[in-house]
Amino acid sequence: MEVKWFESTAEHVREVMGMSELEGEGEYIYRFTHYFGFPEDVVTLVSKLPPPVMEVVIAHVQYVSGEPGGANALDNREVASVITHVYGGRVISAHPHNQAMIVIDLYYNWEKFCGLLGEFDKPSALRKSAVREAVMQELEKE
Repeated sequence: MEVKWFESTAEHVREVMGMSELEGEGEYIYRFTHYFGFPEDVVTLVSKLPPPVMEVVIAHVQYVSGEPGGANALDNREVASVITHVYGGRVISAHPHNQAMIVIDLYYNWEKFCGLLGEFDKPSALRKSAVREAVMQELEKE
């Protein structure tokens, strides 16, 4: 996937929401961190979702579960679990050092997209009902 620069976060969300297919051609390695988290909270995930899509998907999962830090907020592992359940991919324990890794801080990701949450109510390829169902399963585990 070619690198795409967006004029604004709103343009970023609209672009992803307008896609008919979310997966890219290759696999991407992500490391989910959280500004207020601990080293043991870091999760490494392999996914076919390109970085601009992954950021919006994470924000959507956070939106469905409730504001981060709130009563229903999901942690890094739970967000990764929802994403792999709905969109495929897998959590891995070690990063293959011969491949680039994309670090996404879930706190900053929320801050970036929280002002555009109304966009997530529009029709899109985000598989919203599957995300809601997977989020509810994660919340029931607690």
